Amino acid sequence: MFEDWLAQNPEPKSKRGRRRWIKRMGVYEREVMAAEFQDLIAAEQTFSEAQEAVATIPISSPADLHIMAACSTVYDEVELNRHNRAPIARVVALGYFRLGKAVQS
Repeated sequence: MFEDWLAQNPEPKSKRGRRRWIKRMGVYEREVMAAEFQDLIAAEQTFSEAQEAVATIPISSPADLHIMAACSTVYDEVELNRHNRAPIARVVALGYFRLGKAVQS
């Protein structure tokens, strides 16, 4: 199905044409995609936004850092359809460096 659309709509060479082509391809995908899969994608987007919201909480003490690390082990390891970039773990790593916990002698 998608291969037929690609055969009928070859990718343009120009930058502007490519942007329009990508938008048309997205519209086509949403038309032919099953409703259940669309629901899954929407749920994953909501989950991703929640991960980002947790990652934006400021870390001001070692206790905050421990709580964020616990959240990371739970939420950053969830298998998603898209790539889970572990935003909470990145903030935890940065917090360890800022609080001087990464390197101790």
